[in-house]
Amino acid sequence: MAGPTAEAVNPDAGGSTVPPGDRGGPRLSISRPAVGADSDVTPLGAHHGAAVHPADRDRFLELVLGPDDEGSASYVDALVRCGVPVGAIYMELLAPTAEALGRMWAEDACDFLDVTLATGRLQRAVRTLGHGFVGAAPGGVPAGRVLLSAMPGEQHTLGLFIVAEYLLRDGWHVRVLTPDTSAELAAAVRDGWYDVVGFSAACDSRLLALRHEIAGVRRHSRNPHVSLVVGGRIFVEHPELVARVGADGTATTAADAPGCARGLLGVAAGRGHGSPVG
Repeated sequence: MAGPTAEAVNPDAGGSTVPPGDRGGPRLSISRPAVGADSDVTPLGAHHGAAVHPADRDRFLELVLGPDDEGSASYVDALVRCGVPVGAIYMELLAPTAEALGRMWAEDACDFLDVTLATGRLQRAVRTLGHGFVGAAPGGVPAGRVLLSAMPGEQHTLGLFIVAEYLLRDGWHVRVLTPDTSAELAAAVRDGWYDVVGFSAACDSRLLALRHEIAGVRRHSRNPHVSLVVGGRIFVEHPELVARVGADGTATTAADAPGCARGLLGVAAGRGHGSPVG
């Protein structure tokens, strides 16, 4: 099997496939203005070691909601220069910022345009960091094919893109889908072979819908032995819900997703149901 690849379905381009860019070779290339020590985007946690400080999250949220793209992008660049690992930026800065934006939207603290622009900036940060994150991974045994899908109509998808980076780093072929309808998701699993399909649920109000979508994936999947993985805080707090929605497993964090997926792939291989050749 060839090396890891990714594609993302862009809802703003009529469902067209957006290539992930060149992921060859370990590098981290971020074309942004240099950030000086006296700049107002100097990380507030720069003196606290290779980690993201809570004050960094507050400042970064202000920047992603700011008037232009450069402030938030330069802040991420500065964290990298300070030696903060990309994984920490994903999990301790970008993901919490996305959650904060979701809360602000729910509380009418910001409007649709603010959230849309801020989310776009977060997604660009994930993609930019991903070149070095994936390229720096040690070579390993190729894995299988994963489809990461948002719930139909769901707008908050940053977590899926972060999970995708960890899976790519582990050698998986990954597709991220943001379907408008259940029929679009059904067509994706019917037309393509996936060893694992993953969903994320942020709250218990979507659990019945999630159970419906999981049942639909099993019913329409080209792979009759596809494994279903769910993620999200609700499953960390209530792991019994994993079986209740019809899933086979859960990953408590994005970093845990590759191990969970490989475990399920191993179970399927033990039954003689691995990926097709090609």
